[in-house]
Amino acid sequence: MISNSSNQSIHKSLKWALFVYLICFFSVYFILQLKYRVAEVDDAWEASCSYHFLHQHITYDLFEGANDISSGIQYHRKAYAFLLGSVLEIIGWTKPNAYFLSLLFILGGFGCWYPTLRRLNYTQGLSATFCITGLLLDPFFSATLCAREEAFIFFISSLALLLFVQENYFIAMLLGWISLETHPTGAVAFFLMCAAFFAARPKGLANPLRFKKNFIPALIGFILGFIYFIFLHTDILNPQLFQKLLQSNQMSGHSTQNFLFDYFFHSKYNRHLLDLVLLVLCFIEFFRKKMFVNDTFILPLTTLLLLFSLIFERPQYHYVLYFYPAFLLILTKIFENKWGLNFMVWGLLVLLLPQYAIAYYINRNYDYNYEIQNYQKIIPADSLPIVGCPNAWFAFPSRDFYCNQYSGDIRKLGLKKFYLISDNGYREKPTEASDYIQNHFKAKPIGEFSMSKWNFIITLEEPFDKNHT
Repeated sequence: MISNSSNQSIHKSLKWALFVYLICFFSVYFILQLKYRVAEVDDAWEASCSYHFLHQHITYDLFEGANDISSGIQYHRKAYAFLLGSVLEIIGWTKPNAYFLSLLFILGGFGCWYPTLRRLNYTQGLSATFCITGLLLDPFFSATLCAREEAFIFFISSLALLLFVQENYFIAMLLGWISLETHPTGAVAFFLMCAAFFAARPKGLANPLRFKKNFIPALIGFILGFIYFIFLHTDILNPQLFQKLLQSNQMSGHSTQNFLFDYFFHSKYNRHLLDLVLLVLCFIEFFRKKMFVNDTFILPLTTLLLLFSLIFERPQYHYVLYFYPAFLLILTKIFENKWGLNFMVWGLLVLLLPQYAIAYYINRNYDYNYEIQNYQKIIPADSLPIVGCPNAWFAFPSRDFYCNQYSGDIRKLGLKKFYLISDNGYREKPTEASDYIQNHFKAKPIGEFSMSKWNFIITLEEPFDKNHT
């Protein structure tokens, strides 16, 4: 229930601050949309998985040729691949369209958090500030400009939490399994629901889930969700599955297997260290003022999301999004009690806008549409396969296409004659695939183009004749 003290209307000055913040978010989003990540392999990889699943029912990784548990959609993400593919089939297989869907998921996720926080007795001002200021924070903003599944998981897990606090346990548990099927990190939905369960209830009122009339629907929803997962992935259930899951929980080349550590201490220019300082200072103030006496949600939320970060060790910076609701909630709570939410809103704008301005400056000369148009103009509309850089996939979604950083055994593709797009990364970071192409094919240049520091060369690759040595 929402108390009278938490039902105070939002001050006019805070409304204006949040309005300006929201305008800044959408302005930055549309300015940086195609310049924030100029060559993100996961965008094309995710879209290609959806395309192949929708059109050819292929679940393995055709784009990069990887064969681990995180490749393709045989182990997870079938529902998301179908959803993403179905939407892009209607509005077009382009990177901006995939980004737009992620934007809707992030907005939808925060749209769920507002009534959730109100239900948990937070003020209107804090709830609105939490939802709007989160949009420009790097983990959430980054997810809006990426075709990966994190934005979808954020939405589904947030909706599950909302339904949980509204005591609709049956659907909440079903959504938890939809989140988990999308990716193992989708288990965050259950961690969020556990946090709400452990939050103290008003004196004399037991948690509704302790009663049979609520527990039984929750259990049925959980069981049906499990059956849903089994139904989608019956083909991969085997004794080696658990071992494969453990192996995929690590990433080579990282000394510390933890996504929070990687985010705070290994980010470019160490730009997220200030976030860590703010988090530590806010928790010191939270305990110093004994706010945990009246606020019984922040501690279980933070504890369980920290536990989540220890269980899912893979140091993938995208996963930080799942912890940031705890960071954002403690931040808004402290500012509401100590300095005022206005100061937080304007302070975040002062902190974040220069960072995004720098990102724009670095990639200001990149033009995604120019890149796509050049591929379509230079490469003939024939049936030959293409081996190219990630963005090129969006120029030819219906053709046989393989990433030029192919990690599988490229010999098994049986390539006889194909077009090769070599970008800066392909030329500067040789792989087994690039070595194989160089040693077994001769290149016939058919075109090239440049954008500032980005240079693209397109060649027709044909096998050496038998007398070649």
